[in-house]
Amino acid sequence: LDQNAKVELTTGFGAVGRTPSVEESLRVALANRSELASAVLNTQAQRETVSAAHSGYMPKVAGTASWGGTSVEDPLKDDNFTEVGTLGVQVQWNIFDGALTKARVAEAKADLVRLQWQQRGLEKDVELQVRQAVLNLESARTFIESQGANVQEASEALRLAEARQKAGAGTELDVQDARLALEQAKLNYVQSLSSYTTARLSLEQATGMLEAGVRKQ
Repeated sequence: LDQNAKVELTTGFGAVGRTPSVEESLRVALANRSELASAVLNTQAQRETVSAAHSGYMPKVAGTASWGGTSVEDPLKDDNFTEVGTLGVQVQWNIFDGALTKARVAEAKADLVRLQWQQRGLEKDVELQVRQAVLNLESARTFIESQGANVQEASEALRLAEARQKAGAGTELDVQDARLALEQAKLNYVQSLSSYTTARLSLEQATGMLEAGVRKQ
């Protein structure tokens, strides 16, 4: 674009709302961050693996049942058909398995502890991201307020400079300086709105809301 080209925003920056608390944002993050949900599911699945490994200490019981019959002649006549039924129960208990079950349980527990630490570490990382994003958003909101006040002050300064010039107590240079200061104040205000939008999107990303919005689309 040429430096003198007029640039117009196609979309606005949106309204500046209140900054959510860290606790509120953390609850949203715990409910929406996909990596946290995956870590929780992995930990739960590993607990089931530990339970399955413990089953090696228990006996295995199996049952069988069958029914049939025999006949040397036509089975549909008289009492030629002789019924035969069987019922059985099998119990298997490996009392001495060379400590194989103990090793499997120990391995499953070690993996569970590893996943639990990974989950806690991930939760701490998410908490840090959320806290930083909330602080940045509040700082951006405060910056907007200060820049808005600067625009009002610069507007008043320009009005006074123009009034002094009309009264013969000021110069055109004073008016130009005041007008330039007002344009700079407006530019700073727009930049503060841009920074706020970026901070808001960063918070949405930290809480998982940005990803949730993409999934809904």
